[in-house]
Amino acid sequence: MSYLYRCNHCSTRRALPRLHTDYIRPPKCNSCGGLLTYRDVWQEKKNKDPENLCYCDQLPFKPHRKASTVWCEAHPIGPTELDYIKRHGDNMS
Repeated sequence: MSYLYRCNHCSTRRALPRLHTDYIRPPKCNSCGGLLTYRDVWQEKKNKDPENLCYCDQLPFKPHRKASTVWCEAHPIGPTELDYIKRHGDNMS
C-alpha cells in the first residue's frame, strides 16, 4: 500500500511506501525540495471508490479508474482514428 502526500510549497503529489511519521528524516519533494506535509486523502478516496473503478478488458491493468484513457470501455468518446494511428502507426489497413 502506498500513501499519497502533497508538498506544502508546490502541491506536487508523491507516493510513499510508509506513513510520513515512520521516517527518521522527513521526506522531501522531488520538484522543489520542500517538505511533504499533508496527505492527499481526497485522491486516495477517489482511487478506492467502487463507483470510480473499472474492470474492462481493454487495458492490461485491473482495476483502473473509469475513463482514465480513451481505450477504456467506460470512456464516453472512445478511441478516434488519430488514437489508432498514434498507437499502431500509419500503416493500418
